[in-house]
Formats: sequence, C-alpha cells, structure tokens
Amino acid sequence: MDALINIKNAVIQMDIVEVYNQLSGMDEKLQALIGLVVGVVLALLLTIFKYFNGPKGGDAFLIIGPCGSGKTSLFLQLFKGNLQQGTMTSMQPNEATFSLPGTKESLHLVDMPGHSRLRSLVDRRLPHARAIILMVDAVDFMPTARTTADMLYDLLSKSKIQKSRTPVLIACNKTEVTSAHTVEFIRKRLEKELDHLRGTRATMQDTTKSGSEELPIGKKGKPFTFAHCTNLVTFAGVSVAQNELGPVVDFIRTNNK
Repeated sequence: MDALINIKNAVIQMDIVEVYNQLSGMDEKLQALIGLVVGVVLALLLTIFKYFNGPKGGDAFLIIGPCGSGKTSLFLQLFKGNLQQGTMTSMQPNEATFSLPGTKESLHLVDMPGHSRLRSLVDRRLPHARAIILMVDAVDFMPTARTTADMLYDLLSKSKIQKSRTPVLIACNKTEVTSAHTVEFIRKRLEKELDHLRGTRATMQDTTKSGSEELPIGKKGKPFTFAHCTNLVTFAGVSVAQNELGPVVDFIRTNNK
C-alpha cells in the first residue's frame, strides 16, 4: 500500500523517474497494471493542458453581413481572384479551403447567408470561427444600419465569442463610390445603434428571465463604444469591385496563425 501511495504522489508531481523506481520493485502483472493507469493519467493531464492552453477559437474565417453588402463577392475575390467565376448560392454557406497568394497557411473561408431568416445558420457556425469579417455597404448603409447593428449585437454578446476573444473586422465596402459614407461615420452610427439596442435587449431579458447565453457588451453605465468590447473590433474601408482588399488580407494573415 505504501508503494501505491508513493506512485500516486510521484504521478501528481509528474516525477517519471520516481514512478519507474517504485515500479521496478513490484510484481510484473502489478507493474503492467499500474503502468497502464499511470499512462492514462498522464494522457488525461496532457489533454487537459492542451485544452486550456491551446487556441480558444475555431479554424474558420466567417464572412457575415446584411444581404447585398458584398459578402459573396468578397468570397470570390479571395478564393478565385476575380468576380467572373459564375454565381454562387446565397441561401446556403459557400466555403472553401485554400491559401492566399504568397502564403503557405491554409485558409478556411466561409461566406454566410445574410437573410434574417437564416440567422440560425450563422449562430451554428460561430463556435468554429477563428475570426469574423462583417461586410457593410458603405453606399446604402443607412437603410441597413439597424439590421447591421442587430447582427453585431447578436455576435458580440455571444458568450462563446467573448470568451474566445474572437477578432472582428467590419469591412466597409464600395469606398470607391463618391457617395459612400466614411468609415468613421459608419463606426459612430453603429455605436449609437448598439447603445440603443443594449438598453432594449436588457429590458427584454429582465422581462423574460430566459436562460440566454447573451453577455453584456461595453461598459455598464457608459455610452457604448467598440473600444470597450471584450473582442478586438476594427474598421476598414475596402472595394471588392476594384479588388482593393488590403485590410481584409492583412486581417486574415494576422489571425491565421
């Protein structure tokens, strides 16, 4: 019994030499049994260590956003290198695994449907997201501002997204058009919309008392700003039509490691 206690203590202390010394003086069958138990314990400890110290997010880069914001066009530009590769479905995710030019890292890119009725498809993919690109139409932004804010609130309040600190890039598309809103205007408008949503969503949760997985966004008692988010949220102007996607490519390369 003393020998078993000594082996247990050695395993806890990860002292492999001591475990071997204790086993060497015991019956062969008992040695094999205890060796098996020790192996299982070590494997379990290693698995737990990798789980808590490994990457917290998934492997996919998700492209989300309202209908017509340029999600599928961005997907085609990144995947095919142009917009002349035919049409692709907008009712199911489009996905591909490939490498960006000049890189060796494999990229798993997923273009998600933008229709509100298909929002559940996005929710199911979020746990597998390494990073998220949210597309915004900078020309027709105002009619979709509330929809975009709703989508952002659903995203940023998800417990999985906050705990994984999944980075988000808000790509303001069509910046080549003269009438396009500026990136700064879009950022401030979305902050205003999210500040309003934060109040209404909190009231709804208090009323329903549901077991929602939503977590608060921003800092309590202060106007909402993206700087207060748990996740790193950045903005950039892009032009999918003119293949001016430098900020998107940089975002992918930074987070695809």
